[in-house]
Amino acid sequence: MKQKPSLPGGFHDYLPEREGKRRAMCKSVEDAFLQFGFLPLSTPAVEHTELITGGEESFEKQIFTLGGGELALRPEHTLPLARVIAMHPEIKKPAKLYSIGPLWRGERQQAGRFKEFVQADADIVGSGSMLADAEMLLLAHQIMKNLGIKDSVLHISHRKLANGVMRFAKIPKAEQVGVLRAMDKFGRDGWEGVEKELKKLGVDAERRKILKKFITLSGKPGSVMKKLEELFGSAKEANDGLNELREIIGYLDKFALPGRAW
Repeated sequence: MKQKPSLPGGFHDYLPEREGKRRAMCKSVEDAFLQFGFLPLSTPAVEHTELITGGEESFEKQIFTLGGGELALRPEHTLPLARVIAMHPEIKKPAKLYSIGPLWRGERQQAGRFKEFVQADADIVGSGSMLADAEMLLLAHQIMKNLGIKDSVLHISHRKLANGVMRFAKIPKAEQVGVLRAMDKFGRDGWEGVEKELKKLGVDAERRKILKKFITLSGKPGSVMKKLEELFGSAKEANDGLNELREIIGYLDKFALPGRAW
C-alpha cells in the first residue's frame, strides 16, 4: 500500500508566495530591531529538557522531547536567552539581543495554534531602568509601523503592580497564579467570566470586589492612575508598581509616542 502524502496536525508547508510574505514580515521586524540597536542571537533548536520544564512534569506534555526525553525542541526564545546569559558572563550589560526563528510546542491542536511557528523576540538584559521598558514599547510601535499596521494599540502590563494587587486583595500566595490567570481572561470573557473563575478558585465576595475595581478601570492613563492611587491608599507594593508605571508613561510622553492619549 502506498501512503497518501500528508502533514502531521499542527504543521504547515509554506509555498513560495506565502513564504515570501512571511520572510518580508520577518525582515520588517528585524529592521526595527536593528534600528533600535539590538544585536542578533542564534541558539540551537534543541535544549536540555530540564531547562525547558524547570522540573515540572506537567510541562513535558507541551513540548517535543528527543534523545529519550533528555532533550527538547525549544518552545520559546526566552529560556535559551537566559541560558546564554548564564553561560557567557563576558556579555556586557545591559545587553540588547534579538532572536528570530522557529519554535515547537506539542500542545493539543486548536484553531490558530500551530505546533511549529516562527517567533521574533527582543530583550534588554541587565537593566533595572524603566527607560528600558519604555524603549520596548517604542520598539513595538516601530514594528507595527514597519508592518504597515495602522491604529495599533499597545497594552502595558506590570508584574510588580499585579503582585501588589494580589497582596492588597489579600490573595494567598499559593492562589495568586490561578487568580492572575483568571484575570487575564477579562478581555475575552468580561468581568462575568472572570468572576465565575474566581468563585471556582474560592475567592470570597470581598476580595472579588477589590479585584473588580482594579480590573474594570478604564480611561486615559492619567485618570486610571489617579483612581488606582485612591484604591490602593498606602499599600506599598502596589504603589511601587504604580510609580514605575508612571515613570514609563513619562518616558513615552517625552519621546512623543504617536497617537498617545495620556
